[in-house]
Amino acid sequence: MKYSAKGVGKSEGYPVIKLSSRETQILSLYLKEGDLRKVADKLGVSISTVKTHRSNIMAKLGVRNAVELTLSAIKRGLVSPTGRNE
Repeated sequence: MKYSAKGVGKSEGYPVIKLSSRETQILSLYLKEGDLRKVADKLGVSISTVKTHRSNIMAKLGVRNAVELTLSAIKRGLVSPTGRNE
């Protein structure tokens, strides 16, 4: 599934979460690629930098793993599915 990042979560029942433009970019690429190395290569940064951004995003969302990150980002309206793998 592909995702389009929005940057500000507005879903009912969840507090509004604002991500920086870089965090939004990292989140979108991470959800599309599923691999930190690919995200780092596409952005021309180190894997450590991507891990730091991902950790910051996860802390803002209050999640502990990649599955929770994906589900929370969708539920909060931070990303929206733009296609399906069938």
